[in-house]
Amino acid sequence: MRYRVTASALNLRSGPGTEYPVLEALPRGTRLDAARAGWERVRVGDRTGWVASQHIEETESDPSWLAIARLELGVAEVPGENHSDRILEYHWATSLKATADEVPWCAAFACWCLEKASIDSPRSAAARDFLRWGVEIAEPRPGCLVVLKRGTLEWQGHVTFFDGWAGPEQIYGLGGNQSNRVTVQTFGVAGVLGYRWPVAPSPAEADALAA
Repeated sequence: MRYRVTASALNLRSGPGTEYPVLEALPRGTRLDAARAGWERVRVGDRTGWVASQHIEETESDPSWLAIARLELGVAEVPGENHSDRILEYHWATSLKATADEVPWCAAFACWCLEKASIDSPRSAAARDFLRWGVEIAEPRPGCLVVLKRGTLEWQGHVTFFDGWAGPEQIYGLGGNQSNRVTVQTFGVAGVLGYRWPVAPSPAEADALAA
């Protein structure tokens, strides 16, 4: 079965108990393959270990572009004059083609993930351009683009992938340029400008999304 880490960080251990060594800390949102028990023996990519079951929840499979985004977790800006080659690659998915990782790159990251999944993106470095892309949906679903308010100017914004509910009024967003890296963070729904889906849904799916 598929699960997701719900704690801010969850220790992956070599055995089923706290007396076993920690292999690594898994960030919030990490997807796992597991069979439920008190302790879970899980697979994360090509690694296996054990985690405490109270900090994971069952989840559906990621759409292709969200799975691609999840593999980028941890990519970060390089301090100083040098730049992250990976973030520059994200920039090249937009018409701006910025050459520094300090240039805001949340939209570039979203475009890159979509293009890697063979989905046409806005190819724009402006987060709010996603409000004119794809189709609007009334309620978020895993992988949809969430466009959020940012700053005080009308053109400012942030775009991230919806990665689940953090509470009644908060969502998890998996995105780029979040604390200068690709990570999962929480956002208040009060700041949401729109939810966008990359392809037109079937009539039955559209009815469900609009309900």
